[in-house]
Amino acid sequence: MNKFEERLLRWNFKKIAKTYIIVTAAAIACAAMAGIIFRNRIAFAWQYSRVNEAIEEHNINILPQKAAKLAASSSDVVDILILDSRNHVLYSAKNSAFGHGQLNLTKSEEDGNYFVSDANPNVVFKYVKGDEFMLDSVFNTDFGLIKSHYDDDAFYERGFSDKTVYMLSYLRERNSGNKLYIINDPTSVVGGRATLTASATIAVLLFMIYWVLLALWAYQNALKAKLYPLFWGLIVLLTNIAGVIVFLLYKRGNATCPACGASQSKLHRYCTSCGAQLGATCKTCGAHIEKRDLYCPNCGKKIE
Repeated sequence: MNKFEERLLRWNFKKIAKTYIIVTAAAIACAAMAGIIFRNRIAFAWQYSRVNEAIEEHNINILPQKAAKLAASSSDVVDILILDSRNHVLYSAKNSAFGHGQLNLTKSEEDGNYFVSDANPNVVFKYVKGDEFMLDSVFNTDFGLIKSHYDDDAFYERGFSDKTVYMLSYLRERNSGNKLYIINDPTSVVGGRATLTASATIAVLLFMIYWVLLALWAYQNALKAKLYPLFWGLIVLLTNIAGVIVFLLYKRGNATCPACGASQSKLHRYCTSCGAQLGATCKTCGAHIEKRDLYCPNCGKKIE
């Protein structure tokens, strides 16, 4: 037995499990608190996913209803528009200045990610892809910098500082050709990125600790039972809970020596590790008997 195994045998996995549960519960409580703090942002992301789902399922009839819920979920929403294939506005969730007639967007000469409209010369739209838009609207801290970034890119354009910069997300329903524009006022989410980073780091760390502890528990248990600890430790490390189930079923199919704890075949009368007697035997023939047996399975004599 090496030093690692000697130290591992001294570990109390019951106490370790209790400590792990307490730490995990505390982390879940912190995550729940963060969810309460950012509940409006999370609600916006959820409603955005429902709108995206309606478009993917080509469910155009309920799209205005979904768009209205999305617009109501955040005060940052300037408007949500549904346009036909010719860019005629069919629906406006907030009846803004963009919700009438046509909205034709062209790429800005300064940057391909910015769009402008002839009907609204004082407005610039910063395009953000759908998945990035949904996640960044909850956790991003850089949205407040969109205006300054545009000013830096267009510093030579006359009157650039008077323009209003909005954030634009675009979804399209392929069957009808209808488009959905989500226009947001870019505001920073204070603490959003730090919260996301910390939450993701803690979640990954707790999961890795759980995975490794489970493998170490199997290693220790197999070591006590003298059942090839390295083999079972690796099995559980690779398969996690499935390996634990196989290990426990394998142990259940064997007998455990009451003296040294080694796992033995149920057919053995004596432990192969320490020589201790395994279970009860028939006083007449010496055959191994179980506690529930009333008669010896070997000689048929009644067990006293």
